[in-house]
Amino acid sequence: MTISLVKLSDGTEIIGNVTWDDSIHLVITKPLNIHYKYFFGGIPSVSFSRYMMFASSENISIKQSHVMVVTEARKAFADFYEDSVEDYYGKLQESVDNELISALSTVEKDQALKKILEMMPVDKVTAN
Repeated sequence: MTISLVKLSDGTEIIGNVTWDDSIHLVITKPLNIHYKYFFGGIPSVSFSRYMMFASSENISIKQSHVMVVTEARKAFADFYEDSVEDYYGKLQESVDNELISALSTVEKDQALKKILEMMPVDKVTAN
């Protein structure tokens, strides 16, 4: 599998496995956004984030008209991607899903409590 860098017309840079779907679209498997940060003295740092955190598919399709550049990643950067991508599409995805389920549960509990409080007679409530 060849890991490629993709630069979109809005400046976003993505890394992943690129295949050409047709003459209009390209497909990126397990895409990650590339983020650059420069520290004092021009020392660069690179980090990744999932391209579409809540997408159900590991593949995204992008119109070629939104793509400026596609090029093969350097081996060291491709290796860094390979080490990172399983965390994003495995452990992190499970963690995010669990947090969303927990948040939904909290919302449901809050709504149930609100209904109970609304049923309580207000004239019998006192404040001390």
